Amino acid sequence: MAAPVQTSLSLQSARQNVSKKREIRFLGALLLASLLPLTGCVSSLPPKGLRTANNFDAHRFQGTWHEILRYNSRDEAGLTRVTSNYRQQADGKWVVTDRAWKNAEGHWVGSTTSIKDPDKSPGTFRLMFHKPRHVIVIDNDHTLALVCGPNQQDFSIISKSTDPDAARLERIMTQAQASGFPVREAFWVPTK
Repeated sequence: MAAPVQTSLSLQSARQNVSKKREIRFLGALLLASLLPLTGCVSSLPPKGLRTANNFDAHRFQGTWHEILRYNSRDEAGLTRVTSNYRQQADGKWVVTDRAWKNAEGHWVGSTTSIKDPDKSPGTFRLMFHKPRHVIVIDNDHTLALVCGPNQQDFSIISKSTDPDAARLERIMTQAQASGFPVREAFWVPTK
């Protein structure tokens, strides 16, 4: 008789352990789910001390932008002829198509990503599954801009022309440097 009682206790103990593990997993998932909205809010803000451009207009921003100058990150090393095309589709949804020439491998790379409602946070493109892009400075014609990610080392100066006006480019670079962006350490991106 002693053996069945022992087996019964072992089975009961095993069930309790499984139940505790499920409870811990559930609480962990609940905690993670509750933190996700907070991380999304924090990561969708411009770098500390900076604001998006007050003259930004998402509809005028549409079109193809060429990367002129950028702080070279590991992700972008060796990429030239970098473009981003921002557009609102007929169904009202926004997308950005990024494209670049990968020099080392001699071929084009790129992706198309959905943008969460750009009118909700003017000057910030909250990209699905990617870090946001913040338009910090943009000229009045919406042809030249300073764009950054979540920090000041993640920035680029972009233009709707492969050969932007030198005086306008100098103004944007001066504003970028005054705002703390490491312009002197930036990489001039070949556009052709």
